[in-house]
Amino acid sequence: MFAQSKPYHEMIELVAQLKVGDGLKIAVVGNEGRELNAYRIRKFRLDGFLDSCISSTP
Repeated sequence: MFAQSKPYHEMIELVAQLKVGDGLKIAVVGNEGRELNAYRIRKFRLDGFLDSCISSTP
């Protein structure tokens, strides 16, 4: 799963713009393990605009 992770550049750019331009709080809710979510946050540099990340599985 880690190697198969691919970014959606258009969505990343849109959410980053919403965060900066509109001052929105940004949260990600996922149905995957915490380790995979943490990997993707680091790999795609999402921590620059995420306020929180919720994983439904440990």
